[in-house]
Amino acid sequence: MRLIEKNRQHNKGFNVNGFIFSQRSKAVANMRFGLKPMWYNGCGIIAVYNALLLLGFQFDLRNIADYFERRGKMLWGLFGTKPWSIGGFFKKNGFKIRLCRWKKADNGVYVIAVWNKRPGMHYMAVKKDDDGIRVYNGYHSSTTYDKYDSFKTFFDDTGITCLLLFKISE
Repeated sequence: MRLIEKNRQHNKGFNVNGFIFSQRSKAVANMRFGLKPMWYNGCGIIAVYNALLLLGFQFDLRNIADYFERRGKMLWGLFGTKPWSIGGFFKKNGFKIRLCRWKKADNGVYVIAVWNKRPGMHYMAVKKDDDGIRVYNGYHSSTTYDKYDSFKTFFDDTGITCLLLFKISE
C-alpha cells in the first residue's frame, strides 16, 4: 500500500472539530502527513484548516491532509508543506488569495509562513482586526490563540521572520 493510502487509513481514526491551537494537541498530534506525524510537520495543513474556520467554513481536516499528501508535500513531508500549494488549495476551493506585506496588512484572515529560530519554517493562521492580531498554532498558548497588538509586536516577541503572508478571502 502506498504511503498516501496508509496515511488516509490511519487518519480516518481522528475527528477534529473547532480550532486547533497547537499541533501537539491530542486531537491532531498523531495524525500522519507524509513520513511523519502532524506534531512534526502538520503546521501548513493546520493553518489552512484554521483559516477556513476563521472565514466561517468547516472543512474536514482529513480531507485537507489528503489534498496536501497529493499536491503539497516537500520531500515526503519531512519539510512540511510547499508554500505555493497553500495558494493552490484556496484557489481550487473558490477563495481569493493575495500575497501581502505585513507592514501594509489590512483587517482579514491570513496564512503566514515564518522562519523560526530553531531553524525551520512554520505556518499559522492569523486574524487581523482593529484590536490587533490573533495567531492560531502560534508559540505560546496550546489552549487558545496568541494575541498581539500588531504584526511587529508578534515578530519582536517571538524573534521570527515573516517569509510569506497570504490574505485569504471569499
